[in-house]
Amino acid sequence: MAGVAVLLLAAHPYLTPMQVAEALRETADRAQDPGNDYGWGLIDAWKALVYHGPAFSPLPQLTFSSGDGVEVSLAVAAEPPIGQGEVVVFWGRDPDSLEQFTYMAPAEKAPYFVVALPRPSAGAALYLHFAARDSKGRVFVHPHDAPRSLFSLQPGDSTLRLIHGPGDSTVRPWPEVPETFALRPLYPNPFPSAGRPYTTVEIAIAEPTEVSLAIYDLMGRKVATIFDRRPLLPKVHRFSWHGKDDMGRVLPSGLYFCRVQAGGVTRVAKVLKVR
Repeated sequence: MAGVAVLLLAAHPYLTPMQVAEALRETADRAQDPGNDYGWGLIDAWKALVYHGPAFSPLPQLTFSSGDGVEVSLAVAAEPPIGQGEVVVFWGRDPDSLEQFTYMAPAEKAPYFVVALPRPSAGAALYLHFAARDSKGRVFVHPHDAPRSLFSLQPGDSTLRLIHGPGDSTVRPWPEVPETFALRPLYPNPFPSAGRPYTTVEIAIAEPTEVSLAIYDLMGRKVATIFDRRPLLPKVHRFSWHGKDDMGRVLPSGLYFCRVQAGGVTRVAKVLKVR
């Protein structure tokens, strides 16, 4: 039992002792009919491993090609198995902003997934972390406290390194992900207000996608492009608009429309600029 408990904590280091005990107990062969003679029965290590969600291989494997790419391979064990389009790698050159994402494809050997990424260039490491969505729609990340911790591939290295960022390590084992794509009401509205010379735009992203955000006037003319086709991760994103056009000129008071496009879906919200 102790060995299986160690296996569980290696795969899910955020589990509490009570959660480990629950996984061992509820997946044993007598879980439905425990008794005084045999207790909960024999432990099923596999079922216990995936009881609280997908289990990732500790360190992804790398295969270098003759060109400029590197193939990353990762095992994601789950019950039922994780399918196509449910494993994503977020990556980039800046560890504080992993703006790129790529879906991983199932490998010939289950439960592995593979993806091709660019090699790190001279003086610029590659940073990445993974996310998998199970059959219940829950999202799990690897490392378990990503993006506080990340994998890094340094120029000239042949294996990934696990790096830990600063700050409190007590984080959720997976990020809170909105259920649907949404543009929330802007605030403050009207703006500007005391101490707030800008209005805040909140966009809820339910799955990795490219998003465009722009501001239009009453005549339907685009007056400001906040960003265009930017890849965004599944979470609530916040952006600011200071009431200026793309040239940095202050726009007149009036009613404006904030328009967000993502995955073929458009959402619009009104905002009033005063003074």
